[in-house]
Amino acid sequence: MKKLFIRADSSALIGTGHLKRCLTLVEGLRRYYPEPTFLVNSETRELFPTLANEFLTLDVPFFQTEVEEAEYLLANVSGLKDALVVVDHYQLNASWEKLLSAAGNLIVVIDDLGRRHQANLIIDQNFRSNYQSWYLDSQPQAKLLLGLDYCLINQSYTKDLFLPDYQDRSTRVLINYGGSNVRDLVESSVLACQQKIVDSWEVDLVVGSNLKADQTLKSLIQGANFKYHSSLPTLANLMADSQLAVGAGGTSHWERFFIGLPSVVFTIAENQRQINQDLADAGYIHYLGNGQDYDFSKLPKVLNSLIKQPEAREHLHQRCRKLVDGRGAKRIASEIVALEINLRKVGVEDSDTLFNWRNHLENRSQALNPEEISKEQHFSWYQKMLDNQAVDLFIAEIKQEGFGVLRFDYHETVAKVSIYLDPTKHNSGFGLPLLIAGENFLRNKSKVTLVIASILNANLRSQKIFSDAGYVQQASENGHQIWHLILK
Repeated sequence: MKKLFIRADSSALIGTGHLKRCLTLVEGLRRYYPEPTFLVNSETRELFPTLANEFLTLDVPFFQTEVEEAEYLLANVSGLKDALVVVDHYQLNASWEKLLSAAGNLIVVIDDLGRRHQANLIIDQNFRSNYQSWYLDSQPQAKLLLGLDYCLINQSYTKDLFLPDYQDRSTRVLINYGGSNVRDLVESSVLACQQKIVDSWEVDLVVGSNLKADQTLKSLIQGANFKYHSSLPTLANLMADSQLAVGAGGTSHWERFFIGLPSVVFTIAENQRQINQDLADAGYIHYLGNGQDYDFSKLPKVLNSLIKQPEAREHLHQRCRKLVDGRGAKRIASEIVALEINLRKVGVEDSDTLFNWRNHLENRSQALNPEEISKEQHFSWYQKMLDNQAVDLFIAEIKQEGFGVLRFDYHETVAKVSIYLDPTKHNSGFGLPLLIAGENFLRNKSKVTLVIASILNANLRSQKIFSDAGYVQQASENGHQIWHLILK
């Protein structure tokens, strides 16, 4: 696999969301890229002092232009050629990406703004009323991963977190505005809640590291129903035991949606405004506009109204939970690995390899035909496959090392897909990337509009892989299921 570099920054001005979602993506990539390198500014090191303990971390000086930075990195960072580069940074655009790409690097961009890019993958994990006009200026070969299926949710939320039923959660309001420098909004929210929310409800205030030393703010937290928290590594447990939240847009939206936490939301940065409005128009959040312009004396009335409507909050909880499934990091990681996969058409020299892989007991147990085949049967079948113009049969390789088999059988605009792996690569996480690599091949090389697959009813692992690849089960017959993927 290629060497992995992450370029992202954090600061009191831009917040911590860019780096946090890159850290979440790295969680999904670690099995494939165990030694990532983070390229960050000095303020990021201050906000994340433990980053250098876990990862190789290199300082990036400040430059007047993105071209100057790109040239510096290429000249000074060892291994930054023929590598994989993930960039989540509003100040780095197509010019930066073009220089890095020219050095043989694969470029993966995480963005929220619809900017022009020169990248292999562009990820925008937001909710929008209309994505059709976004990223049209980017290079045509860039694959777009758009929408909430690609939300990057930290493992503290998605792994081993106990989520009680909504009505069984504590009657608590969680106030958190993330890592941005929004002290005035935090203070206004606290003072508003002190004016009077329903007596039995408690309030948790969480501030970032940039505000933890603010004693004046801390002194405002008075009364048995207020609790103060600072610099928490995750809000997962607090969110999971709250029934209402007050906060900003950005990454926190998707964490609250995954938990199913109804939210009162303010805009604290211009790039959040339209997304917040779209979510409000669709009925997923209670949006109160720009936090700097809001009359916070009205906030207690808003909160009390929601507190007194448990059925409405429960309904909103259920709707939000359906939007974000927490598997975005896995999907994106598989898309990234697929960039490295070469699909090589099989030749005569591959016959024995396919014979041994196909006849392995674990592969046969998941096949529609589980019988062991003889060498003669295999040779006869293999010759027919090589001569069949309606079939594509591939060995999947990364850096010329084969790890699986992909087959397409074509009929007009329909392709039937089947895959299996080198038995030594089972449980290695390569099944989904292989499916995605096949989908990419079909989108770029053929007129296929529908892909179908047959999966045994008992083959739950494959069903999950095909589901994550976007396939939908259509029917079940004779002990197996029929799954479809529509290529748009």
